[in-house]
Amino acid sequence: MKATYHWTFTLLAAAALATSASSRTTAASIVLNTVADTYSRAGVNAGAAPVMDIRDFATPDFIGYFRFDLSSVPAPITGAKLTLHKVPSARNDTIVTARFANFGLTNAAGNTPQNWDELTVADTGLGAEYNTVGGDPLILGQFISLDFEAGANVTETVNNNVTPQMLEGPDLVAFLEGRRNDGGLATIINAVLTVGRGWGWATKENADPLLHPTLEITYDVIPEPTSAGLLALGACAALLYRRK
Repeated sequence: MKATYHWTFTLLAAAALATSASSRTTAASIVLNTVADTYSRAGVNAGAAPVMDIRDFATPDFIGYFRFDLSSVPAPITGAKLTLHKVPSARNDTIVTARFANFGLTNAAGNTPQNWDELTVADTGLGAEYNTVGGDPLILGQFISLDFEAGANVTETVNNNVTPQMLEGPDLVAFLEGRRNDGGLATIINAVLTVGRGWGWATKENADPLLHPTLEITYDVIPEPTSAGLLALGACAALLYRRK
């Protein structure tokens, strides 16, 4: 009888260890390209442009819109990194963190819908988040701030055109996870905060695919139990059945 209990305990322990080992959470990642990107510009259809012309808030125009589709992400997001590449444009000023600002488009009343059309959106077609009258064109109460200087819990890695410009951090993750759970479409808006400054971003239409905007997503994966764990559980069940 003692031997039976000993083997039963041993098998149960082995099954527990095998199952536990097979179901440990591991990190996986996926790199997404924009499904739409454009910038607001009165009277300009910029959806097919290879360069996004971004300029300061003193001009009520030239605000960048980047949309990603998160529907292929199978699990809660644990990490995220937005990467943009500077390319020659009408303005080619130095990028520093104080000028580099990002915002997450929400579903606040009157905002541009997440499924906006890059071929038709312009300053006259954007929603309540955008002020076409003058002054600061973005109405910040309509967004989630992803700007480090404004207190957002993010990291901005900018170095003009020497390295890619990157945005990452918990607030970006939280915004994207909220969008993943609400249809999957996520729009990040980019603006220049210094008067008289601006630069260009490569868009998904740029001839060099290495310069296209990307969003690297990290998420946790819990694998299915391995065959070893299942066999051990089966052996336990068989032994217990024979003891009855």
